[in-house]
Amino acid sequence: MGKKLLCNDANSETRKRKCGDLRRRLLPASTSPSSSFSSTPHDISNPSTLTISRRAQSLFVDGNSQRMICPKEFQKLRRENLSLRKERDGAIASAKAIHRQQNELYDSFKLLREKYDDLKAELGYIMWEYIPTQQVDDISGLAELGRTNHAVFETPNRISNYEIGRLLGEGQLSDVKLCTHTVTQKEYAVKIIKKQKISTMAGLKRVRAEVNFLRSLNHPNVVKFQDFINSSSCIYIITEVG
Repeated sequence: MGKKLLCNDANSETRKRKCGDLRRRLLPASTSPSSSFSSTPHDISNPSTLTISRRAQSLFVDGNSQRMICPKEFQKLRRENLSLRKERDGAIASAKAIHRQQNELYDSFKLLREKYDDLKAELGYIMWEYIPTQQVDDISGLAELGRTNHAVFETPNRISNYEIGRLLGEGQLSDVKLCTHTVTQKEYAVKIIKKQKISTMAGLKRVRAEVNFLRSLNHPNVVKFQDFINSSSCIYIITEVG
């Protein structure tokens, strides 16, 4: 038991002596261990303290692990820190540039959208107000559709003298619903074609052809044409219920 205690004491003294030798080698001759450790150490976890001079102390303290590091390792960590800061600044600058480009693209999109809406309104006027009144061979037949009746009473549930009811069928450009005449209380089928879905002359001619075809039919096994209404937003083709 006594031999073990003597060995432990000897090992402890050896470790202390080695630590003292290492500390003397790392510290400058003009400084002592006591004066070195009494001065304020540099904390590498704080970038603002990463500024040293030639007369700076030779040991630095890592604020995260509280371990001693030599100047060479400190300089390496300092360079890595500066490199990370440059990468961070570059990433921030890139993010700001992308944000600025997004704002510019959004402004351009708003201008294009405004131009599109203006052109769409102009096209609607040409197709539904101007073309039906022109006596030109290629488009003169469109006059049968008549000009838009802006004075007609129109709501989602009613058009002129017809109360619009449940849905009977739907297609790509139109819906077919049940409607009831407010005076006679007779039920009809109304085909509702939204004008905003017709943006070409070919579509306009198809509407005219359908109206003319229904008007010309007169057969007991075919639904009869009842009425045609050209409102501000829709074309209404009213026939008997099939």
